[in-house]
Amino acid sequence: MLFEETLVFNSYGDAREFRRQLIAYGYDSDVYERHTLLYNEEIIGRIRDLAAFFTNEKQEIDADNPFARDLSVSYDIMNNYLGDLRRRIHKYLDSRDDGASLGDDPDYKRYWDIVKKKKDYLGRDLPENERKFLSNFEDLVSIFGNNNMYGTLPEENGMDKSILRKRYNSVDDLTVSVPVPACMRKVMIGPQISAKNRKAYNIKTTADVESDTVYEVKIPLKFILTEDQKTFERMTEGCEIDPVSYNSVKLNLIAKKNLADIIIDILETEGGITSEEINESLDSRYVRDFPETDKLTFTRLYCLEDALEEMANYGLIKVNKEYDEDDKFYV
Repeated sequence: MLFEETLVFNSYGDAREFRRQLIAYGYDSDVYERHTLLYNEEIIGRIRDLAAFFTNEKQEIDADNPFARDLSVSYDIMNNYLGDLRRRIHKYLDSRDDGASLGDDPDYKRYWDIVKKKKDYLGRDLPENERKFLSNFEDLVSIFGNNNMYGTLPEENGMDKSILRKRYNSVDDLTVSVPVPACMRKVMIGPQISAKNRKAYNIKTTADVESDTVYEVKIPLKFILTEDQKTFERMTEGCEIDPVSYNSVKLNLIAKKNLADIIIDILETEGGITSEEINESLDSRYVRDFPETDKLTFTRLYCLEDALEEMANYGLIKVNKEYDEDDKFYV
């Protein structure tokens, strides 16, 4: 159905909660489980090498590259991330001694307490300060583990205790991995530049494919045509949603509701007219001021027949199928 949308959640609990809210608003819906594959690509290197690599890549962007602006912004984001990561590592390590017991470390205790809490409840139920701490400290745990900075010491009771080992000369020498945004992948920036610079800075890439489960919730036509964007944002706030799905639904919610409103305006003005005449009016005269946009136009709507049929079935408009040679639509 043209007006129906599907929202993809990463969490079953969030999908179920969104469905509950739909039902509370008077819209029927269901949750569907779907298995999928995730492709993850990362760039791996020392902090100093990654920073130099991103800077050099930015300088070599071809001005004619259609992704030039996105690439430039992406490289700035990655270097800002590395700068923030460097500061967080310094702050943590400067306040710890070599050989310090991780079991006595308050940040490690807090980290594992939040991890357990997230498993027992839902990540979305964590307070904002705990979500932020968990995300930041997960980076450090991964980096220290990948750089062999965890060690063990035997204790008198025969057990081993985990300790911190400062096995580095400079924080900039620590090896880290960062995700690769789609626009930064080699196919976008040119394999010759990427291959040359990655080799020069000893940058490695890894990719893995893993199975995943997502949860889909059908958003019915009635919701799309009745509710506004703020209602949708409020109902999904804090949920773990596929970002592509979220942005698509958010934009389509605006477009489809406006399409239905404009069709109704046309019919109120002109009376019973055919789908071809409605399409002509959409192409030529019905341009509106639009939030954050100078104008909104509808052109080449090959799916207009589907839109009119769904609106008629829903009772928003009427269609004369008995007497007219060509179906005519009314309000």
